Amino acid sequence: TWFRPDIAEDCRIKLLPTGEMYEVVGKPENISMRNQFCKFRVRALGNEITITLISQTEALDSIRQPVMEESTRDISGIMLELQEEEYAHAQQYLMMPAFRFRVFVGEYNGEHFALVNGKRYHIYRAQGVSDYIELYLGERIGDISVNS
Repeated sequence: TWFRPDIAEDCRIKLLPTGEMYEVVGKPENISMRNQFCKFRVRALGNEITITLISQTEALDSIRQPVMEESTRDISGIMLELQEEEYAHAQQYLMMPAFRFRVFVGEYNGEHFALVNGKRYHIYRAQGVSDYIELYLGERIGDISVNS
């Protein structure tokens, strides 16, 4: 439980300099007559990380053959812990889960690939949670390298 007068429901708090992220759980409770202090509960989130989303579009090359062109853009996301049941869910898509991120809904445009720490992953599931969307990244089971 923390005390701050300017905290609202559904907001995130970032502690500096560590970068730890917290999410307010439930409505803050006014504990002073002048709204100077609010009591609220928080849930720890993962650290904020940069994710590079990869968009693919089909274009024609110089001899009019279709080729895939890729463009990238960076967004910020919060790394969340993978739940145990996610491993079973990912296997339905023949995927090995690697990451789960929470990003703002407006930043995700249906991309199918992402780079995290220079490594390429498939986005095999996107699940909406209020103003945020959770992206599930993984590797295809047949594509996993023994040396990675």
